Amino acid sequence: MALSVFGTELGVLRQSIVALLLLLGCIVLEIIGEPFRQVTEAHAVLKRLELCALLVEWGTLWCGLMIHHSGPRSEGMNVFMTLCVILVNVGMMIWFLCVLVTAFLEEKKDSAVVQRISRMKNRFSFGSARGGDPEEDEKEQKRWNSFEESQVGVRRRTFEAEGNVSFGNPMRMTSPEASPDPVQLELEMAVRRG
Repeated sequence: MALSVFGTELGVLRQSIVALLLLLGCIVLEIIGEPFRQVTEAHAVLKRLELCALLVEWGTLWCGLMIHHSGPRSEGMNVFMTLCVILVNVGMMIWFLCVLVTAFLEEKKDSAVVQRISRMKNRFSFGSARGGDPEEDEKEQKRWNSFEESQVGVRRRTFEAEGNVSFGNPMRMTSPEASPDPVQLELEMAVRRG
């Protein structure tokens, strides 16, 4: 507030530099001071949100200062910086809204409306992981058990399988203590060739 009242005499350049310095100080204090208590893991997002918001403000002000001083000579760069500022600010706003909605839903998870939305989400998830529904987990487990039972008679197709004609397990050769003798390998290759 004081910057906007008393800063008019400074001019655009100095006023912007003072604002950048003020934002830099806030960023440093945010990092050093750790103003948020992290009661649970969900509270860790507060520090990230505030730090990112300060960085976006700093970047927006810096880009605005660059656009102001470059003038019409570098129109392409001005358009690029303007698009970057818009995209970053819109992305930040979307992230804020997602965190807000997630926190609201977590807080109101016992309400009937939120439970109805959760059931609808599970219904339309199209095979993705279900949200801890015990009946669905049991059905999925039965499907996997029947699949494993049907695979009992299938022949193994690994390097250690009986009757395998492959040279050897390449992963076993990566450890220094399991690396075979090079002379022995040459003999085996010669025998196989002919």
